[in-house]
Order: sequence, then structure tokens, then C-alpha cells
Amino acid sequence: EDAHNHLQNVFTLTPQNNLRVAAQTAAEIAVEFRPRTVGVNYTQHYILATQCGFKVRFEVRGTAECAKISASEKFLSFASVELGQSKSARFCLSNASAVHSHFEFANVGESELSHAAFVITP
Repeated sequence: EDAHNHLQNVFTLTPQNNLRVAAQTAAEIAVEFRPRTVGVNYTQHYILATQCGFKVRFEVRGTAECAKISASEKFLSFASVELGQSKSARFCLSNASAVHSHFEFANVGESELSHAAFVITP
């Protein structure tokens, strides 16, 4: 059950219980959001209930921020290269967000032979 709660509770309310609000006053509740997966829209519904049965319902929402990635080049052309020779080119990947990112390259829509013809190094 603790593992299940750990996965589900991306929102933490403080205080969580025994909140007392004096007559004609207000109390502040802090809500912390710790998303676990990028691209997930989190929604949590809460009900605050008094001992006499009065209920206050509210909803909290949040989404994990994604990295904003761009490349300095959209197209690299090696023109003509003789067999047994090689050419090199460079381009820059930029992350314009406050979120750290890990890059992985995928060869999309090409054969394994084409994939083996290029070497990408950091």
C-alpha cells in the first residue's frame, strides 16, 4: 500500500489533518507538486470534512515541464564521399528550459545498413 501511495501522491498538502480554523479567521494550506513523469496531466480531488459533516471539495492540477530542445541545423549534407573515406560535420543541440534533458538518437525510417553508416559522438 505504501508503494501505491508513493506513486499516486504527487501532491502533498500541509497540514494534512487536525487543521483548526478559529471563528472569523482563515487558515492557509500549502500544496506541493512533485510530478514523476513528463507529459502527464495530474489531477487530484480532495474533500476537507469537518466533524459536523460540512465538506469543502477542491481540485489541484499540474503538469511536468518538458525540456525545450532545438538543433542548430535541420539538415546536414555530406554531398559525395568516396568509399573508404569519411567527412565530419557538427551541429548543436540546445536546451532552452530549466529542465535537464538526456538525449538519445534514433534512426527513423531508414534501414539498418543506413544506420550503420553514421557515427554520432558527443
